[in-house]
Amino acid sequence: MLNRGLLLLLFAVAITGCDNYAMSSKSTDAAIGPETEDAVMCAEPENPYNDDGGHDAGYKWAEENGEPCGGDSDSFNQGCATYYEQRQRYEECLARRRK
Repeated sequence: MLNRGLLLLLFAVAITGCDNYAMSSKSTDAAIGPETEDAVMCAEPENPYNDDGGHDAGYKWAEENGEPCGGDSDSFNQGCATYYEQRQRYEECLARRRK
């Protein structure tokens, strides 16, 4: 019984790990192949929150205003920082594509 439970747990972890990898590889910059410049795909910033909460408000504010975060709410500031981190990765990816 213990072995069966352990196998089910390992199976669940393996499936979850695969799903998380697939999702993260879609949302980050990925090199498809080294043959051409078109092999690098750059992911534009995308709001992961969309729940009308503090993180969502901060992300949207940064996206619309393009100014540093400075709110009184930690969640607002974290959402704002998420946008700027995504924007920086996107711009760095585009710069690599131009080389």
